[in-house]
Amino acid sequence: MGIALINVKTCEAYEPGGVKVKLLPTPKPTINADISNIYSSSSQVIPVFLQGTCDNSDTSITDFPLIAQTGLSFICDVNFSSLSSEEDITPETLKAAVDKGFALSPSSFKLTLDNYPGHDTTIVNTNGFNVVNAPSGEKVLRITMRGDSETGVASMLWNYIFDSGLPKDNVPNHISMAFDKHVLLSAEGLPFDESPNKVNTKGWIFPSQDNKIVGKATFYDWDQCQTEFLHRSKISLIDGAKPSNTMEIDIPTWSTYISPWDSKNEYNIEHASFDEVKGVNTQLPGGYLTPTIQWNLRKDGFPTAEMVAKRFGRVVNIFNKTVDTQPKVQATAQKTSQGENFVLSSSEQNVLQRPITLQTLFKAEKPQLLMATMGSESYGSQQPIDLKFSFDAPTSQKVTLWESVDQGDFKQVQTYDLSDSSESGATKQASLPPINQTGKHTLRFKLTDSNDLESNSIDSIVTIDQRELKTQNSVIYQYNPWDKSSNILTVTDRDGNPVKDDQVIVNGEVDTKKVGVYPLTFTYDGMVTHNEVKVLETKSSLDVQDIVLTVGDSLDISKGFLSATDNAGNPLKFDKVSVLGADKVDTHKVGDYSLTYSLKPISPIEKVVHVHVKSGALTLSSLPSIDFNNIILNGSSQTSKPKIEDISLNLRDRRGLSDGWDLQASYLKGASLGGGMTLSLAPTSDQGKVAAVSLNGSAQNIDVLEKADVNKPDTNIILNPTIDVPAHVTPNSYTATIVWNLQEVPAS
Repeated sequence: MGIALINVKTCEAYEPGGVKVKLLPTPKPTINADISNIYSSSSQVIPVFLQGTCDNSDTSITDFPLIAQTGLSFICDVNFSSLSSEEDITPETLKAAVDKGFALSPSSFKLTLDNYPGHDTTIVNTNGFNVVNAPSGEKVLRITMRGDSETGVASMLWNYIFDSGLPKDNVPNHISMAFDKHVLLSAEGLPFDESPNKVNTKGWIFPSQDNKIVGKATFYDWDQCQTEFLHRSKISLIDGAKPSNTMEIDIPTWSTYISPWDSKNEYNIEHASFDEVKGVNTQLPGGYLTPTIQWNLRKDGFPTAEMVAKRFGRVVNIFNKTVDTQPKVQATAQKTSQGENFVLSSSEQNVLQRPITLQTLFKAEKPQLLMATMGSESYGSQQPIDLKFSFDAPTSQKVTLWESVDQGDFKQVQTYDLSDSSESGATKQASLPPINQTGKHTLRFKLTDSNDLESNSIDSIVTIDQRELKTQNSVIYQYNPWDKSSNILTVTDRDGNPVKDDQVIVNGEVDTKKVGVYPLTFTYDGMVTHNEVKVLETKSSLDVQDIVLTVGDSLDISKGFLSATDNAGNPLKFDKVSVLGADKVDTHKVGDYSLTYSLKPISPIEKVVHVHVKSGALTLSSLPSIDFNNIILNGSSQTSKPKIEDISLNLRDRRGLSDGWDLQASYLKGASLGGGMTLSLAPTSDQGKVAAVSLNGSAQNIDVLEKADVNKPDTNIILNPTIDVPAHVTPNSYTATIVWNLQEVPAS
């Protein structure tokens, strides 16, 4: 017969808040088919199965369920399904057997803590057995071991269980043995703990630099034990007993702890009571585990759990005395009559599970409104009202100004930040919204603060006069002129009288050449409005061409126009175009002239058209024939006159010069009148020097102009021709050809 003792191989099973366990399983024991052989040989090992998750790298232990873990307890499940016995096993009988075995041989239950040599813990003397139903329907006898005496881990199954002969059907499928972490508490605190009265380790599970405690459980085969009688005997180890196996156990523990400290170093006003963190010699006021600070509401506002956890949640490593920034610290708030308490804690495994309470003391005082005056006795209906006020708010981080008009509802005006001010009082300015209705009005002011407290109120009287300034936005096209009157609608003085636009001051610039939006500020007698001028891209165009004239031509200004469009790109006719400079063009004189074509006021586009007046010819109008009256011979000399009066020549001078001219007349050679008759001319002319001539074969001057007048290009010469007929002429029809010779004469 033997005690079911095993070796286990490294593996892990873990649940949040529980224990990490390393195991060393051995190959599954070989059991003879004959169940009776279990009891016949003291060298035989009872089959034991551990429940949990195994390191499958060792295929020899794949049949082993491994150690599992729940809560803070170490669980060992032992399978008894292959046993047969004659009587039932109960929690009471098992408890009695365990207590008896421990009383006889406590040294059989050893737990050695490698981290802390010399520290042994007893976890037997059971006080809690019960049978529970496992999820699979099996019966599980669960034993919780407590730390009541000296040392050891209960890892043996007593002779009472295996020799009792209990019926197989009544034996629990598993026995679950566990020990509470209570067994590892430090009763007096550890030597290296320098905290006051060793409060960081006294009464707490041992800390470890690698956050685990390594334990060893020693197991003995039954042949290393001895009994006083066959059944239900006392059990002890034989002299020189050698353990068959050792179980290694890793129990998670802590290396850091929460020690509140102000990371902004404003409330750390006391000298540190011990060398807790390297290079830090300050701590929060109050007790080490009960820090208490007088909270500054003005500077820091109301404390919140998130703020306190971030600012004060310092985590200290007990071994190297440094601050660990990795663990997360939470805070929960508890209001008190004097302020608020914040419980700092952390769920991180390596942090000591000891919440620390940080007490913040504060008392909020109501703000006091001391004075509220306006900058003027009267304002326009559109004019903001300027207010100057003073107050005292010693515990407020912010204050908000409220206004009520004529006992109406209070409306928020502005909030002022006081957190950077060391003074409890302040004087501030505010711009109140305009009051549209003229007359006297009562304004009431009050303050509220960041502590949700309200101040007293102060009343003031203000008069709204008839000043008015109304303006609007305007739109112009690129290159068009802008005038402020296009934005101004109405301006009146305090008595309601109209005011000219030139009394309004405009601040801002409008670049009419550049597309864009230009903000402008209009001001009159304290009233201010804000509007804008939008300059749009223009599609206006004007195409023109030069004009060429000959001296004496008439000027047609439409000849210089080709096409035009307005700002929107719509076509325009010539009647929308204005032309400047036409009166300066002298078409009687050679020269170059300029005309300005403009689309104003539609568009400011202007174009220049050049008029070129060029020199023309000096011409004489043709005179096809002169018909004279017939003569009836009567033996006397007679004179014949033309059948029509005012026979004339028209001379046109388009040279545009001051040079003169000379008009001559003669018979065409061989084409004189004949018959002894004489053709005489007695010309008259509206300009030039005329001469009466009797035509012959030589050219004779009939009109000479020494210097031409460009403003008189046309000359009309009345010839007044007559024919002297001798008394004795042969009756016949006579014809002559006159040659008119017009030639230029340089001006003298």
